[in-house]
Amino acid sequence: MPRLVALIAILAGFALHAYTMIFEGAGGPNAFGVGLMLFSWLPYIACAVLLALTRNALAAGCGAIMAVLFDLSIFYSVFIHPTSSTAALGLLFAPLWNLLLFGPLGAGIGWLIGRRRRPSESALAR
Repeated sequence: MPRLVALIAILAGFALHAYTMIFEGAGGPNAFGVGLMLFSWLPYIACAVLLALTRNALAAGCGAIMAVLFDLSIFYSVFIHPTSSTAALGLLFAPLWNLLLFGPLGAGIGWLIGRRRRPSESALAR
């Protein structure tokens, strides 16, 4: 189940940024929009690699969930309820924050939860 949740969170991140580039981007899809979308996908690609390489799906899932939640807050502040003329700058800096802070923070929390959960599950199996 954690693997499925992680996969859904990763795909939601990909979909959010593809939607933003295709439907919300000024002038439709262009080279800058595609580049920004690919840059925005980096945290989710890192979570997908983490999901593929480790047995602890909670780490990848929590990292992707934290990144999606931050991206949704940026999407809201830019497209739904902008409060300043510089709100769109969040689209440029959000992937960097996700890659350096929110993704690793979520992955660390998921890793700790997964490590704490594993011994109790093995004790129940005996």
